[in-house]
Amino acid sequence: MKKLRRLLGLLMAMVMVIGTCFSTSAATITIDDGDVTGATYAAYKLMDVTVGTTKDQQGNDVETYSYTVNSKYSSILQSVTGKSTDAEVIDYISKLTSRSEELNALAESIYAEIGKANLSAEATTTSGSFTNMDLGYYLIIETAVGTLPSGTTDTISVYMLDTAGNETTTVETKESVPSLIKKVEEKNDSVYSSSGTWQDGADYDIGDEVPFRLTGTVSNQYAAYDTYYYAFHDKLSSGLDFTASSVKVYVENGTTKTELESSDYTVKTDNLTDGCTFEVIIDDLKNLQTDVEVKSTSLIVVEYTAKLKDTAEIGSTGNPNEARLEYSNNPYGGGTGYTPWDKVITFTYQLEVDKYSSSGNTLNGAGFTLYKYYASGANTGEWRAVGSEQVYTDGYTFTWEGLDAGYYKLVETTVPSGYTKADDITFTVTASYETNDDDPAFIDLEIEINSGKESISGTPSATESDGKVLIHVINTTGSELPTTGGVGTTIFYVAGGIMAVGAVILLITKKRMGSRN
Repeated sequence: MKKLRRLLGLLMAMVMVIGTCFSTSAATITIDDGDVTGATYAAYKLMDVTVGTTKDQQGNDVETYSYTVNSKYSSILQSVTGKSTDAEVIDYISKLTSRSEELNALAESIYAEIGKANLSAEATTTSGSFTNMDLGYYLIIETAVGTLPSGTTDTISVYMLDTAGNETTTVETKESVPSLIKKVEEKNDSVYSSSGTWQDGADYDIGDEVPFRLTGTVSNQYAAYDTYYYAFHDKLSSGLDFTASSVKVYVENGTTKTELESSDYTVKTDNLTDGCTFEVIIDDLKNLQTDVEVKSTSLIVVEYTAKLKDTAEIGSTGNPNEARLEYSNNPYGGGTGYTPWDKVITFTYQLEVDKYSSSGNTLNGAGFTLYKYYASGANTGEWRAVGSEQVYTDGYTFTWEGLDAGYYKLVETTVPSGYTKADDITFTVTASYETNDDDPAFIDLEIEINSGKESISGTPSATESDGKVLIHVINTTGSELPTTGGVGTTIFYVAGGIMAVGAVILLITKKRMGSRN
């Protein structure tokens, strides 16, 4: 009996010691997701952690941690690590470096298997924090994506988190979302250049094929995806007519640009659901027929043209068009996200010519042809007519719509009866607008007369509000030409009169001389 009492006493003492050296407590896990709204997170406790204390050689308390695998996830952890016991799993994970690629890959593999097994999480939150959580080694998953302030849809993220020794732990989510930039090429026909510049605003003539470029990135988690859906959505205004045959798709890796085979993508123009004009769809970026490597640092580029139609908006409103990107955003299941729309604007302008007589009255019957200078080299080029000659028998204002900036020449090719031909007028149209802005605005339109100023009435003007250039042209009457029996006959009359007067004077002089004799 005494031995039994001693044994019970010893056991009680051991329990008290264990209770003193090891303890468990609750933890708070806070998700710092920046400005993301609407995201949902789940916490899976892969291991239990017991925190204890021991004495170091100086007698100071030192925390110790004891891990045991949660039986709920034991088979999954053994499978993804290739280990046969829980102890081997713990040893394997303990040797991985925090925030390393190996640890991230392990987290992704674990979550993929959890999804297959349809296991529920220990806790979920939409408030951005988990409270009263048991200490443990957790897998934190963003199960429902949120939205960034720009409108970009978030991507699914995974994190491995150890709460041992930390009553409060913060997880900073690293949002890695694809982006899209749309640009329009700017090139002045009248100025020689081997290539244009890509920007957010440009101007063109009606009838021109306007070049556009879409550049998208991929997630830095690209390697975690088995398949990767990638689609460009493009919305053109009514003044632009999409040229489907012009579409080309490239993969850019640094300075290397590889064009994809047409079999790698689909250009869709029918049955679109978001108001788009067309979509360029790559069903699986990881399964291309073209021999090219796509990496997390690759750029996917679409280039195409659209014709500026005669129904295009003239002036400062311009012809806006925008695009966005749709992309896979869950490497552990289905789902896609979107970038915000990115806008560019194509501008075009109007030239008006008012024809007056030298007295300031309006003048009918004149005809004008407008020419534009097209540079073919640094010092070479040619003048090409802009449409056909405009001749009015009842009117005096000539209008050319759908012009862009450049060098022009106005020629009076039909002259009203009784008037001389107006001097040719060469002039430069210069436009300014924002070239790097989310919503590029039209700024100013200017005209400079290069020659023929004597044919200009007043100051040529450009109107900013409606994108019109206005020129006033004067026709002067011609000088009166001599007529038959005019000044030539008068000369003979004057000469004859002078001769008659001379004869009379001579006759009188002779008579006086005769009488004297």
